[in-house]
Amino acid sequence: MLLKALKRFWYAFDKATTTEGKMFFAIFLGSILIVAAAVIVQGVSDAYADYRANHASPTERLRLARGLCPPTSNGAVACVGPKMDTALYHLDKIPPSAPEYSDATELRSLIQAFRMKAEAARQKQEQALAAERAKQQAEHDRLTHQSVEESREQMLRNLLGQAHDSFTCDTSNDNLPIVSFDHGHYWWSDDGRCATQLQRAREAADREAQQKRWEEQKARDSEAELSSYWSTTIRVDTDMDSFWLVNEERTCQTYPNEKGRVAVVSCSAGGSHKDHNIPVKFWGGVDRSTVSEWRCRRESDGFVCRAIN
Repeated sequence: MLLKALKRFWYAFDKATTTEGKMFFAIFLGSILIVAAAVIVQGVSDAYADYRANHASPTERLRLARGLCPPTSNGAVACVGPKMDTALYHLDKIPPSAPEYSDATELRSLIQAFRMKAEAARQKQEQALAAERAKQQAEHDRLTHQSVEESREQMLRNLLGQAHDSFTCDTSNDNLPIVSFDHGHYWWSDDGRCATQLQRAREAADREAQQKRWEEQKARDSEAELSSYWSTTIRVDTDMDSFWLVNEERTCQTYPNEKGRVAVVSCSAGGSHKDHNIPVKFWGGVDRSTVSEWRCRRESDGFVCRAIN
């Protein structure tokens, strides 16, 4: 039944489909077959790999374990993490009756000794970190509960260079830099270290703002370059008027509104720049959020401005 149905389908398809359609169908069907074959091959390969791993011989298991945790010249092994567990799994699968059992036992002992040593080192490191954190917390608590006399003595030792405690900076109600050596418990007049730190912070903020302005300008330039291929006509307040001669050009400045779009065109130094409200054709990006310069010209039917920057 299935074979007859396929034959009927193919006959109808052959009659109703053009040569180009048949080629497209063949390519489409071939692509599906290639993908299906790749999936099948990968599945078979994975299944075979799992089978080999679960049915490996003692020789293969010993070789795999040595590859995962190779012995070193100092009598240890180069082995970490999941590799160690996998190596031990293969060694545990080697039966006592196998000739490789002796070598497997020796390698297992090396791996287990290495694991115990690594675990001891990890615990020692964690204990050291915990002790250091406890020490820092105790010192923090001591400083934040010391008296004003103790804090003053600490401050003087740091100012004289006899101590080099960490410090915190802030500004006073008079907007002057102040310093604390006890995590803000008491504050003292700055000896210059906070002024330097605050100045560096201001310089970093200025550089960041400068970078942001540069990126915004770059984005505006890119937009203007794209917009230079078509014009945008918008109604603006301007001091351009009929006293301009036809084809007369002037350098003007535009000012944005609260949304960043060009809203005012100023072509003279004085005046309100809002003498007229007229449509102006702009060649260049009009969403700039900044003051920009344009070259504006009176044409027979109105005014046209082209972006300079």
